[in-house]
Order: sequence, then structure tokens, then C-alpha cells
Amino acid sequence: MTGCDSLVTLNLTINSVSDVTTSTIGTTINSNNSAATYQWLDCDNS
Repeated sequence: MTGCDSLVTLNLTINSVSDVTTSTIGTTINSNNSAATYQWLDCDNS
């Protein structure tokens, strides 16, 4: 016999990001959204 033997329920909340902009002063880049978490990547240095 094939088919489903269980039922799964997913409650998913997707939060929107209100500000995705950045500001640059010299060689420093700052995110303008203090409520978000960021990870900056250097693509030239893995």
C-alpha cells in the first residue's frame, strides 16, 4: 500500500525588510536597518 501515513502542518511567518539601503563613508559600508542581521562577504578573498 502506498500513500501518506501522516499529516504535517507548517506555520510560517515571513517578515519583510523595511530598509535594504546602505551608506558609505570612505571605505566603510554601513547598513541602514538596525533591526536586521548582516554578513558581509569579500568575494575576492572567499
